[in-house]
Amino acid sequence: MTKLKYLKKTELSMILLVAVAWSLLAYASAFYFPQVYGLVLLPTSFFAAIVFLVVKKIGSVALLFSITGIMTLPVPFLGVLGPDKILIFVSTGIIFELVAHANKNILNAAVAGTVSNAAVPWLILWLGKTQLPAGLENAVLNFTFVSSILGLTGSLAGLFVWYKIKNSKTILKSEYG
Repeated sequence: MTKLKYLKKTELSMILLVAVAWSLLAYASAFYFPQVYGLVLLPTSFFAAIVFLVVKKIGSVALLFSITGIMTLPVPFLGVLGPDKILIFVSTGIIFELVAHANKNILNAAVAGTVSNAAVPWLILWLGKTQLPAGLENAVLNFTFVSSILGLTGSLAGLFVWYKIKNSKTILKSEYG
């Protein structure tokens, strides 16, 4: 298990920068493509994987999801508004953390992105207090499948980006400097 450590200023700055980038992307996608579910979830696992792999501290992804949950617009077509949205974001971040910190394998980021995104439709139903209309059980299963594929895709993209930047001066300086 990873030891609890305080976040350095550079790590906190990186989390805030990623949260702002994610929020701006969410605003743009909500404005131009308000009904596209994938544009909401694909960046979720991408940014979570990047933060998990760069910061490497327990709570960093949950903090990212908390900040982003506060900063992003409501997602009305999913029935998630107000404090419920923040609770769903935080819960998704905690699920990512629990799965990702299971052992020291970097591929856990991909598994965590898949599992945490797959949990989103169920968190919306449970924490968002959304009533499922009769006959739409298959829709939730379809959303779960699509969410897990988007989570895997975003996490793998995050792993690829991390692999390309892991030896850059900025990353090495924040890690060892």
